[in-house]
Amino acid sequence: MSELPTIDRCMLMVIPKKSYFEWANSLPSTYSIIEPDDTVEPSSYLLPDFDDEEDVEKFISKKFRIIFENELSAWTSNETEWPTKITYKVFKDWFDIHVSTMVFDLGQNAIKVV
Repeated sequence: MSELPTIDRCMLMVIPKKSYFEWANSLPSTYSIIEPDDTVEPSSYLLPDFDDEEDVEKFISKKFRIIFENELSAWTSNETEWPTKITYKVFKDWFDIHVSTMVFDLGQNAIKVV
């Protein structure tokens, strides 16, 4: 068996928790009520390649705001409807995060940023 190619990135999967669903359901523009038990596709973010778990955590703690805002904008771009406190603690309360340091590329074409 030949080795699968890896890419020099880690992957962060962001999975909404109950607080996120409660916020989304409180929005006036929410068309249907979503529940934590509903199948919701998590978002994935590519991170720099880290060997150390502590470095990954440090990076996420510095970049959480852009991730949090991206997740909020999935429901509304009206920032006045966003939570007033966007802190790392709130981020961790609203989302489970899973990091994979092994990212394999099964695609046939070169990776493009679009």
